[in-house]
Amino acid sequence: MVGNIRYIVYFVIALTALAIGVSAVSRLFIKADLPFDYGSSRHESFAESDFGELKSGDLINAVNDIPVESAFEIETLIDSKLPGDVIRVTFTDRSSVRRTLPVTLVKFYNDYLFIIVTTIAGYAFWILGVFVVASKPKDKAAILLFLTLVSFAVAILSTSGYYGRNADWIGYVIRISHPLSYLLGSILFLMFILNFPYETLRSRNILTYSLYSLTGVLCIYVSIACYLTLRDLDTTWHDVYQNLWKLCEIILFTCLILGTIILIFKYRRITDRVGRSKIEWIFWGMTFGVAPFIIFWLVPNIFKFQYFIREELILAFLLIVPVSFAVAVVKYHALDIEVIIKRSIIYFTLIGLMIFIYSELIFISSNILTKYLGYESKIFYIVAAILIALLLNPLRMKIKSFVDRFFFREKYAFDKAIQKISLMTKECHSYDELGDMLLSEINTLIPVKSIAILAKTISGDRLRVIAQNNFETVQKNIGAFRVKNLLSRVDLPFSYEQKVEPDLPYNNKMEAILKRWQIAMVIPLSFDSSEAVGAIILGEKLSGMRYSNSDFQLLNTIASSAALVVKRLELQEKLILEEVELEKAKEISELKSYFVASVSHDLKTPLSAIKIFSELLQNENITKEKSGEYLTIIEGETDRLKRMIDNILDFSKMEKRQKQFSFRKLDLNKAASEVMQRMSYELRMQKFTVDKSIATEPLYINADPDAVNSVLENIISNSIKYSEKRKYLKISTVRNNGNAEVTIEDGGKGIPGNNLEHIFDAFYRERSVESSSIKGAGLGLAIVKNIVDAHEGVIDVQSEEGNGSTFHVIFPIYENGNEDTVN
Repeated sequence: MVGNIRYIVYFVIALTALAIGVSAVSRLFIKADLPFDYGSSRHESFAESDFGELKSGDLINAVNDIPVESAFEIETLIDSKLPGDVIRVTFTDRSSVRRTLPVTLVKFYNDYLFIIVTTIAGYAFWILGVFVVASKPKDKAAILLFLTLVSFAVAILSTSGYYGRNADWIGYVIRISHPLSYLLGSILFLMFILNFPYETLRSRNILTYSLYSLTGVLCIYVSIACYLTLRDLDTTWHDVYQNLWKLCEIILFTCLILGTIILIFKYRRITDRVGRSKIEWIFWGMTFGVAPFIIFWLVPNIFKFQYFIREELILAFLLIVPVSFAVAVVKYHALDIEVIIKRSIIYFTLIGLMIFIYSELIFISSNILTKYLGYESKIFYIVAAILIALLLNPLRMKIKSFVDRFFFREKYAFDKAIQKISLMTKECHSYDELGDMLLSEINTLIPVKSIAILAKTISGDRLRVIAQNNFETVQKNIGAFRVKNLLSRVDLPFSYEQKVEPDLPYNNKMEAILKRWQIAMVIPLSFDSSEAVGAIILGEKLSGMRYSNSDFQLLNTIASSAALVVKRLELQEKLILEEVELEKAKEISELKSYFVASVSHDLKTPLSAIKIFSELLQNENITKEKSGEYLTIIEGETDRLKRMIDNILDFSKMEKRQKQFSFRKLDLNKAASEVMQRMSYELRMQKFTVDKSIATEPLYINADPDAVNSVLENIISNSIKYSEKRKYLKISTVRNNGNAEVTIEDGGKGIPGNNLEHIFDAFYRERSVESSSIKGAGLGLAIVKNIVDAHEGVIDVQSEEGNGSTFHVIFPIYENGNEDTVN
């Protein structure tokens, strides 16, 4: 909510400034002027060129009967008129005779050059101000720079133009905005300097409050004076307004000089390269933009000197200011100011030399061709120019390479290394490739004793090692690292005093951990101040030297390139996981659909049998023998139905972790015999050959009787289902190595080797054509595994496709005092 309000405020300020600027520029086209030159000195106005009866040097006393004492007053009066209007000029000639002359006003700007330059300069300030606050909406220095640039945009665009009297409230707003924007821009510039590159004064500082309060009072006073001057054309208020305007100019001059002094003081005190680089960009703008403005316009205006150069040229110089200031706040790290300036000078010199050589070669070549062929033609110049251009282009590239290597050797090597690594990172398609590449390249550039590359885990709050060399401690203790720890200042390395040079700023937040694990430096992998996707962890240099600012700049640039790749791999991983999850969800949905259909069929079969035989029992002519047979069938189908329902209920409880077991002393032999008795109906109906081998001595186990019965019944039911051809089943119990073991062997179709690891998964069923006709919900063996695990037992399966299956279920032998009820 607060963020939205902040954006709305920025939008309103920017839009208001733009509206004032657009309207002000449109009024410059209809600004009026006298058809002769005039000036003022010591409260007297005079003509500086002849016009009819008016001669150069004649004193101008009044305009439309309103007394005037300065050129400033004359311009203010004439600005309320339009070109073509006729006014009365009262003047005193050299004979001290007072005369009145009708004068038709002309256009102030005839060639529109000033209007064009003003528009470009003003909009440049406005656009770059908006760009800065859009790039860093929460940064205090960026907000102050936005307000400063927008204020000066209004100051430039609202240069005195036409205003209508009385009802023209827009004209009044524009005229009042001009001095206010100078005043506000001056104070905001000073506040920006105080808070850049690092905050000097707090927002609630008494000095800040006082400065803003005095500015507010002065703004109100200037507004009133300007309004009354324009409305009444009153000489007294005009003098007040003129003096206040001079005060605004003095305040601007003072703030610019004071800001420069503060910057110099900060530059000398700041030791980190980042802060110094930011200030250097401000100095660049102050030197080539603000300095000409002060020297050639502001100082002459304050002290009434003659202007040295035209105002259009001064405005052109000012274009450097918003560009350099915006770079300082937003993109200082992307452009090396020292290299840019030096390269510009050297390249400019060499290009000039090449152009001279190029021209001379064209001239000489053309003369040779003309002399050789005996006649002169322009075609010779064209051919010579093309041939020489083709020859000079490779030379130009070699010169550029020579300049980079000779004058900027360190920068050249840096750029080459970064270019190489950037290309290599783009070709990495996995975390392993990226990690191995970074290990190799970083070790080549900065040989270190140990290095590790970390990336975010899927969950996003922890880190994992994707590659390391001699950093087993990091691999072992990686759980202690958190992504949030890397976000305090992603533009600084994590290190401590003994491992970095004095001019390299660092974050000591993790100093204790770094020392404990012998880490010299941690570089966050980040392309945004709000997110870290990994880190480069470095041990000591092989040379034993500390890490320098150049080392960090190189590693930080590598980290930025690597961060983009990690983010891409992370997104790829998430997409793959989402696809897998989607496939899994789809598969579960299909399995559940099959489960519902299968359960419905399985429940319907015994219910149908119960219904049929119940109806047969209602026949009065049925024999006692048949009646007993039918009742046996109904009882068997009822047991079968009960097992199915128990399985569904048991699985539901197990899935919710609500299933409880009541452990007690149980004879496994007796349990196996009882299960075979209950299953005898089904086995008999399916015409199975049954072999029983029950141990003679009791096999006591600590178990839940119902659960053990469920294990045996589910395994036997599976054997019945999958034994369509060879209907054989054998159950045996034995004491084996201090455990009780029950073995169930069948002669069914067997289980393929690749399916054995999945048979205990819920809803899993073989996908072979032969198995697809066999109904079942896929819950039986999942229930068996859950029960056996809860009893601290083991289940083992031996099977070969086409040769049946053997299930071994092993339970610990019963021990006194271990009966309990557990989940």
